[in-house]
Amino acid sequence: MCQAPPATPSKYTREERGAMLAQADRSIGKVVLRMFPLHHFDDVMQDVRIEVLKAMDKFDPARGAAWVTYATGIAKRAILRIRESQFITEPVAAALLRNPHGFDITFEEMASGYPSPDASVLGPDADAGELDDEDGDEAHRAVRAAVAEPLLANLSPAARAIVEPIVLDGMTPAQVADRIGRSVKDVKLMLRNATKTLAAGNPAVQSALGSEWKPQRPRKSSGRARAVTRSKKCDKLEPVAIAALQEFGPVMRPIAERIGVGKDTLASWPRFREVYDRMAAEFPSVKAFQLQAKAIEVLKDCGPILHRIAKQVGVSGITLLRWPGFRAAFELAQATSTAEEPRSEPPPAAVPVAPSHRPRSGHGWHFGKRLAPWTARTLGRRGRRAGKR
Repeated sequence: MCQAPPATPSKYTREERGAMLAQADRSIGKVVLRMFPLHHFDDVMQDVRIEVLKAMDKFDPARGAAWVTYATGIAKRAILRIRESQFITEPVAAALLRNPHGFDITFEEMASGYPSPDASVLGPDADAGELDDEDGDEAHRAVRAAVAEPLLANLSPAARAIVEPIVLDGMTPAQVADRIGRSVKDVKLMLRNATKTLAAGNPAVQSALGSEWKPQRPRKSSGRARAVTRSKKCDKLEPVAIAALQEFGPVMRPIAERIGVGKDTLASWPRFREVYDRMAAEFPSVKAFQLQAKAIEVLKDCGPILHRIAKQVGVSGITLLRWPGFRAAFELAQATSTAEEPRSEPPPAAVPVAPSHRPRSGHGWHFGKRLAPWTARTLGRRGRRAGKR
């Protein structure tokens, strides 16, 4: 038979633990009252005390912190975890299930025949008093769904898939995240957005949320287009930034460091942003911009000879001509070299030689044409052989 592992002995006795908890109880109570409503005080206080007792053995006075300060920090973290698990679902559920006449009713009252939309759900012959626990839970859920349906209908399918299990089944955001395969952070964000959607058109949800509800203030508009104001700093430094852009290429950081402003400020200047976007579209990387500058320098040295420039830069000639700066410089260099090139006179026409003046065939000649040495030697040998015969 398996036995449970022995409990880890505590550093403090039972009396010492009780005294330490009583010493920190006042500070813990203040934190709970500040962060939770009064009607939740006893339940939350009990959970926080349990967390403080669990963390008591980890307290080390040698680290310099007082016990009350340590216990208050543990209590704050425990309260944050409790609030995270409950989030804002309790006030939302309370507002969704609030009676339209202005007062709250319990699920038992609603299931026992209170005149409300749940009558059609339970049926005319249903007796809530005779329901067992399982049937009672199903009936209560049906009542909740019937009462909350008018508000839940305003949500999108994705938001409703998150709000329904939390409001109707009492699930936590972590449980919903495991069910739908999303992170807890995504579920909380979608739940907060859904709550804002519900509260925007329902005063009951707004009053239940209390301080959590912060309506967005509409922006005042005069109907006239606002004039774009430019600061003196922008007028002074924007030309410098554009010149630095021609030096560094489409990269923000070195330009911002050169002129002493932030990258966000630099990106907000309209003329600089226009030049930056155009250059970023032409050059997918800073390396391409640097290669264009190198190609222009090589163009100045060796002239408009594309294959030489491409060989020295290390890219193809087609890639060179795709860069607008190099293409403009290359075409200008071609036009300049064509205009400066002197006109050469045509070569003199060949003077025909009369047949009588043509040299005869012999060593090094063949029908009046000068032959290569090896060809002349070959023909000479053949001639001598023919003479011997």
